[in-house]
Amino acid sequence: MPVLGRRVVVVGLAVLAACLWVTSALGASTNLSGSVSVGGAPYMKSIPVSSAGQISATISWTSPSAVLTVAVVNPSGTQVALNSTNANPKTVTYNATVTGTYKIRVKAKSGNSVTFTGTVSYPGIAVPSFAAQIGGGSTGHSTMYPSGLDVGPDGTIYVADTGNDQIAAYSQSGTQLWRNGARGTRTAGNYSNPRDITYLNGDLYVEDTGNNRIQVLDAATGTTIGSPWTGLPSTLGITAGKDSTGNNIILVSEDTSNKIAVYSTTGTLRCTIPVPPTGTGLNVKQALPRDAATNGAGNVYVAAYQQDRMDEFGPVVGNTCPSAVINTWGSSGNGQFQFKRPYGVAVDGSGQVFVADSDNERIQEFDSTGSTLIDTYGDKTPANDGSGDFFQLRRVAVANGQVYGADLWGLHIDRFTAPGPIPAQKYPAVYPAPPAGFFNEPSGMTFDNAGNLYVADSVNQRIQPFTPGADGATWSAGTPWGTRGWGASDLSGFNWPRDISFAPGTGGNPGTLWVADTKNNRLLEFDMNGSSTNNSIAVGGALTWPYAVDASTGNGNVVVADTFANKVESWNGSTLNWSTNTAGGIGFKSPYDVAVANGIAYVADSANKRIVELNAATGTFTGVTIGSSTLHSPQGVAVDPTNGNIWVSDTSFNKLVEFPAAGGAPIQTVSAPNGALNHPTHLDVHVDAAGNAYLYVADVYNDRIVILDLNEGP
Repeated sequence: MPVLGRRVVVVGLAVLAACLWVTSALGASTNLSGSVSVGGAPYMKSIPVSSAGQISATISWTSPSAVLTVAVVNPSGTQVALNSTNANPKTVTYNATVTGTYKIRVKAKSGNSVTFTGTVSYPGIAVPSFAAQIGGGSTGHSTMYPSGLDVGPDGTIYVADTGNDQIAAYSQSGTQLWRNGARGTRTAGNYSNPRDITYLNGDLYVEDTGNNRIQVLDAATGTTIGSPWTGLPSTLGITAGKDSTGNNIILVSEDTSNKIAVYSTTGTLRCTIPVPPTGTGLNVKQALPRDAATNGAGNVYVAAYQQDRMDEFGPVVGNTCPSAVINTWGSSGNGQFQFKRPYGVAVDGSGQVFVADSDNERIQEFDSTGSTLIDTYGDKTPANDGSGDFFQLRRVAVANGQVYGADLWGLHIDRFTAPGPIPAQKYPAVYPAPPAGFFNEPSGMTFDNAGNLYVADSVNQRIQPFTPGADGATWSAGTPWGTRGWGASDLSGFNWPRDISFAPGTGGNPGTLWVADTKNNRLLEFDMNGSSTNNSIAVGGALTWPYAVDASTGNGNVVVADTFANKVESWNGSTLNWSTNTAGGIGFKSPYDVAVANGIAYVADSANKRIVELNAATGTFTGVTIGSSTLHSPQGVAVDPTNGNIWVSDTSFNKLVEFPAAGGAPIQTVSAPNGALNHPTHLDVHVDAAGNAYLYVADVYNDRIVILDLNEGP
């Protein structure tokens, strides 16, 4: 795998105080720590005094022959208080009447390389300021991430662009006709991971997966029609079809429910088709259907994704759905009549059945019974024919005698006018990977011992490394690593990774990186160059969409927020140390983040609107809950190592909140650093080489990492 490169990221360095909206409570403290010698440079600690009150600093040291002095210096540089006695420890106090940046100065009266520690309390707080950002804008987006498609009678191609949270239309020649949707709001006309789309009589029906709803659009303009159909379960596919009398119906694939829901064109549920499991006992396998389609007689064909087969049912009669499979074909494999994860299905006017055989990266065409394989389109084997073979095929559409395939992670759509591996046209014609240094939904981040930064670029299915510049606000992008992958045999590939954490090494080992491979339900371990160590945790579904991991414990343990299973767990390799689904007698609800510091695991218990503290070694609740009366949807948490204070992303309210280490009332909130936040999640506080602390914010829907100087001073 590639190592860090030298490509430079352009980051803004202006401090835009007018855009940094802050509210605060007064009273703060921070740590003092350093080393001084007689005749050497003094130690200086800056403190932001924002109101009148007492400054009090205490230091202590272990060298019995040394004597240190401690002083307070006002904003104009004048010493206003000094303790030069021989006491150890010693305290200096000063009643400040003028606000501004004061300094605590420590000198050595005697002794060389005398190490000291201490604390200082002062009136006011350190107010963070915008320092820089990495990424931002849409430069980190591919033109499209097509999960679903359909084609109108005039050849217009309609795309469910799941990675951009948009719906788009293209002419047959490849010209974009319209594109709609914005992230961060559930209003009609916006989308969250739209997975499929179908055309019917001038209307488009969009499977808006992340919002659990169906939206109906005008195919000519992309504008919404009426109100969305809401309250759906987990759904992944949608197709317009016919019932037994030729009336139009809408088929919706409920994957985890193992059903095909049948709706009227106005959103009334008519009935559901249960897709049966295969096997018995411990060998039972559910279908997890991804798509369905009907032929002219109304027979329903279902892509049974997990069973690697096609099921055929009879037609829907009135409000009665068929209950039994009348025909089935296919088995697991890559030969003829075999499938690996069939994801999409379409039926043409003559009754031929086209199956998007996703992991075999091909479209197979069968007769109406599945007994004859007629043709194949596309392939997965890289060739020298310039075909740009399918990388992750999702859907298939058939119109006007032509066949279309949506290649989600190949970032394009193929149009075939004849069978074979080479399409007649691609949309878009050029589909390079997004450049380094820019993101599509950056999520978790971590720092290694050398100060390098690693960011989980979630939608782009990669990790981006950065090397530090002169301070904690300047970074240079290296070469991204990682790709789309899945399955127990593929421990290098990702499926929407949401977090990354550095595990320190011992005995000269540089350490490793653990990635929360969220939609693959697992954790993956990599070396520092991005190569798999072949270690993973809970491959095969023991974890359920883990959104966060912290491997900074230093003892080989990793703590994971098992988000959809409502658990927090600690693992050491394949060994489970502890698992808990409650804190303080309250069950976790969507824990989205976890941060380990000083033996405590801080958990962002999002749906319970709180941060809870667990003993990192045992998982037991410490009795401390933070923010339960002030937070709304906390999805990120980090601990400031300079003062122990806790920073939280209150995601649904698009703000950051700082709490004291012991809990209690918030210290301050920040909501608009260099523009308003949009879905901030994971956080990290990193101290640069000069000792300055910076707060790093994954501002997900703004596609940037925001860097705030915490102004706590070296």
